[in-house]
Amino acid sequence: MGLSLAILFFSSAFYTAFGFGMGLLATGLLALVIPDIRQVVVIILLVSLPIELFIAQKNFAKISWQPVLVISAGCVVGAFLGSWHLIVSRTAILHQVLAGLLVACAILIWFLAKERKPKSLPSWAAGVTGILSGLMAGSMGLGGPPLFFYYQIQGVTKSQFRNHLIAIFLILSMIRIPTYLLGGLFNKNNLLITFYMLPSALLGAWIGSYMHFAVNEISFKRYMALGLIILAILHLPSTAGM
Repeated sequence: MGLSLAILFFSSAFYTAFGFGMGLLATGLLALVIPDIRQVVVIILLVSLPIELFIAQKNFAKISWQPVLVISAGCVVGAFLGSWHLIVSRTAILHQVLAGLLVACAILIWFLAKERKPKSLPSWAAGVTGILSGLMAGSMGLGGPPLFFYYQIQGVTKSQFRNHLIAIFLILSMIRIPTYLLGGLFNKNNLLITFYMLPSALLGAWIGSYMHFAVNEISFKRYMALGLIILAILHLPSTAGM
């Protein structure tokens, strides 16, 4: 339990400091401690919800809601499909999918690490991004990478990126809760674990909100990409038994 608390503390601090990474870090690490990925995804969903609510209401006026809602419309479709995959798939398959997504995300983060000239995207890109984000969030709790790509390509500011992602994650959480409930994913065990882990996550989120330090973004993102590759390798033993 101590290791799980440390993972939630670190992931939450990272999440509020940089606006992304809760799903990638917390899911990737916790699934090594709690083998049942369904339990992990539900716990992270419930732990993240109060953090998302707090940040979204605090920065409500700074969020451009029109593009957020366009992306969120696609998230609805993707989240239902992703949730169905999480509910019906065997644990070994879920670990395989998680390992594959961690590698894909690492590659994406690595190649988007360098500063690039902002590009405008076609209007349909928002809907496609929402569907992909919802699909990954529903199945693994990893809704951030498609949004990361979408906003990084357009060169939005750090504060816009952080605020918009938190708003979309909050909407995704509100979509996933009823779908997981209907799928029977909530139980006494994961609710009890959430209750014990929530204070650690909230403390990490509070500390992360004050972590305004300068970092070399290119090096930081590439170190993160390498860390995700290592996480994916650590999940390989759990992919057996398909």
